[in-house]
Amino acid sequence: MKNRLIILMTAITVFVASSAFASVAKEIVMGQGDPVGLLERGSFYNDSSNNIFYNPSYANEYKNWATIEVSRYAVPAIAGATAEGGFVNAFGSWVLGFYMNRSDATRGSYTNAVSHRPFDLIIASDMGMKWGLGITFGGYKTGSTTSEKDLTLRAGAQFGELEPYISVKVIGSDKVAAGETKTTGYGGGFKYKWGEWTPYLAYNKLSSPTGNMNYGWGMGIGRNTKVGEAHLTYAIALWEDLGPKRWIIPVDMALEGSLTSWLKARAGFTYNLIDITKEVTTGADTTNARVGATINVSKVDFDWVVGHTGFAGGSEVVSGKSFDLASGFFTAASLTYHW
Repeated sequence: MKNRLIILMTAITVFVASSAFASVAKEIVMGQGDPVGLLERGSFYNDSSNNIFYNPSYANEYKNWATIEVSRYAVPAIAGATAEGGFVNAFGSWVLGFYMNRSDATRGSYTNAVSHRPFDLIIASDMGMKWGLGITFGGYKTGSTTSEKDLTLRAGAQFGELEPYISVKVIGSDKVAAGETKTTGYGGGFKYKWGEWTPYLAYNKLSSPTGNMNYGWGMGIGRNTKVGEAHLTYAIALWEDLGPKRWIIPVDMALEGSLTSWLKARAGFTYNLIDITKEVTTGADTTNARVGATINVSKVDFDWVVGHTGFAGGSEVVSGKSFDLASGFFTAASLTYHW
């Protein structure tokens, strides 16, 4: 396959009185700003609790919460995963996180990824320098000849305004009677907090004997600022990924506002200004929108995403031009408690 060059102008995100905590249900609507799929969860330039899954040091900021999520949303890595949850708790200067069944935790050349039952273990602390370590493990075994194992190690830190992270897939094994397929992978990057601006750089490579599955790099700059009572974030980046040469300039936009003191509504929108492959083929119109809301009472948040039935296989999706409240009002939902 030939390399493709992706130029991204992404993620103009506007929201009012928003919490940095981001459940899956909320992140689906607000967007990630990751066009080549380097991130499993989180955002390069937005402050989000899901950032702990690529830089464990962020657990120092996002701690003392527990959440349970249910979803019919078909995630890219494992379609059909429906339940996940976990907690992050502080013990003095130490922070411990344990998260179960994260739907995109194990990536690789696997036959039965939906059976992995993965978990994430995160340890973090602030000793003048904030740091964190993460372990992701998943797998299954059936009979004496068929098994799968996935083990990924992660590390991250915050040196003042510099926030680097790395990840290495230590084990990526898919064994069957005919032999074994191994997946290898590594990645890393950093962000730098420069006032309201956040320059960032990221690289990731995930490959198996059949080829590269997730390979690319990107660099860009994002901004977090306030406009009146609103919080505005946006970013511009340059990305390179495998495949036919492709140029794309997508714009992501999201809006969140308080309807009452206890109810917030949000919507996200993605539109491609330019989408050209090999300079001759214009990509199909993939414009999509998502809507959701949060009910907040005391220390409890209930997030959900409104979806509709997909065009094939009856799958639930939260984006597109069709809309059907009856079939997917709770396409994804979560209950989170903070203490």
